[in-house]
Amino acid sequence: MPEPVTQRDYQRVLELHGQGLSRNEIARRVGRSGSTVSRLARELGLSFENGGKVRSALKAAQAYNAARRAELARTLLDDALRLRRRLWEPSTVHAFGGRDNTFTEARLDEPPYRDKREIMAAVGIAVDKSLRLDEYDSDGGVEEARSLLTALAEGLRRAAPGDEPDARR
Repeated sequence: MPEPVTQRDYQRVLELHGQGLSRNEIARRVGRSGSTVSRLARELGLSFENGGKVRSALKAAQAYNAARRAELARTLLDDALRLRRRLWEPSTVHAFGGRDNTFTEARLDEPPYRDKREIMAAVGIAVDKSLRLDEYDSDGGVEEARSLLTALAEGLRRAAPGDEPDARR
């Protein structure tokens, strides 16, 4: 008679599936039949369709897109810095006016107030979008917390009286 499935079996199937291993490889490592691993995976909401190729392609695409977002975030900050410097640089203003629609231009020590306000708005947008891109790829410490909680749960499981691995069978 096969041993009852334990929480540890579920954890191992989840962990090994996340590594992209096939159902048969997971079954071999966990010491369970392929059908048992399939059942556990199904209960966990996991699938073995298309093997690990789709998962690998998805991870590669996600990594590529994360790198592109990081580059975009960096260049947005560069743009914000360049725009910010323009607040205090000499500026040329021009206009068409008068009855004959005459073109005039003048050189100023720095941009007029209205232009400065528009520059600051553009700087703010660039910085905000850069921060949002950084936040998108940040897990906010979720993985570290998950790891800590998993280790804590495992330690509690081992320390629980009368709950040694042999007692569960």
